[in-house]
Amino acid sequence: MQGRQKVEVLLVDDDPGDSELVRQMLTDDFTVDVVNHLASVMGQLKQRYDVLILDLNLPDSQGYDTFEAVENMSGEVPVIVLTSNSDRKLAMKAMSHGAQDYLFKETINAEVMVRSIRYAIERNKLVQEQKVITRELQRSNAELQQFVYVASHDLQEPLRMVTSYLSLMERTFKHQLDPKAKEYIDYAMEGGNRMRELINDVLAYSRVDTQGKKFAPVDMGAVVAKVLAILRITIEDTKAEITIDPLPTINADESQMMQVTQNIIANALKFHGPDRPMIHISSSQGDKEWTFSVKDNGIGLDTSDAEKIFQMFQRLHSREEYPGTGIGLALTKKIVERHGGRIWVESRKGEGATFFFTISTEEIWNGKRMNGKSLLRP
Repeated sequence: MQGRQKVEVLLVDDDPGDSELVRQMLTDDFTVDVVNHLASVMGQLKQRYDVLILDLNLPDSQGYDTFEAVENMSGEVPVIVLTSNSDRKLAMKAMSHGAQDYLFKETINAEVMVRSIRYAIERNKLVQEQKVITRELQRSNAELQQFVYVASHDLQEPLRMVTSYLSLMERTFKHQLDPKAKEYIDYAMEGGNRMRELINDVLAYSRVDTQGKKFAPVDMGAVVAKVLAILRITIEDTKAEITIDPLPTINADESQMMQVTQNIIANALKFHGPDRPMIHISSSQGDKEWTFSVKDNGIGLDTSDAEKIFQMFQRLHSREEYPGTGIGLALTKKIVERHGGRIWVESRKGEGATFFFTISTEEIWNGKRMNGKSLLRP
């Protein structure tokens, strides 16, 4: 540390002997100020310090309460605990709540002390830089989300006006319009409806994080039951057979879990082959997550397209073949990632597909709502 500006250290310790030993360890490149009461720390921190070294046992505060109080006062100043308390649980708790290091007075020496201070300052510098980057990213994301909302909202009104006047024209002049004019109006109305769907899907995508609800216990069996009720007409039209294994209760946003399951099941119903759709919904528990799967016997897809389908506006088929905006699976992916999970598909063209997504295992198992024997047929 030669040639550098001296490191300003605030030592909080009520033992004069221990304070003197620390001073002797930190010579040349350090200046050390000492306070011996918790009550004195806030006033002393009005000066600028590079690091704060803290004994947990003070005349006016003891143990973890001392660290918590100083951590709240210290702001951006890194805190190193230097104590005679060898309680490992206390050490782990302090480290997990912001302490840069936890040193024992009985084993400390100058080399360890200097290294600990140097590393604490470097780590703290990186943390502060990361905070700046995070704040800037949050600001940028907020501006982007606001732009998407305003742009989409501003597009809705002229679009509504266009489709309304087209509809009015068709009703008012229906006996005066020749077949070609009616065809053009139908094309314009169809384009307007597609644009409305696209705007609504983009808005839903932009709101996944900003308007998501707090996580709470969600019975995935009940979620699937609601989704199947919503899709009942499509299920009846396609004569689909859907089987459901026992599904757990997870910690999640229920409305977003409905979006995820509805998007995946609706795709399985949409992209069916010549045979009646056969869909099986199941789950399995791992060490850290639940894995949900939706297996179908549909048209499948090439392995090379397995990542592409989760990207915005990416389609494998024309709108004439299969309607949609190309946002559904991208929205599904974003919701799953908000829940700390991941989503993927395993498939071969012409051999069906299985969609998997994961959710953290911090939930309560409840197999009463749905069971492996339940079948939903038209």
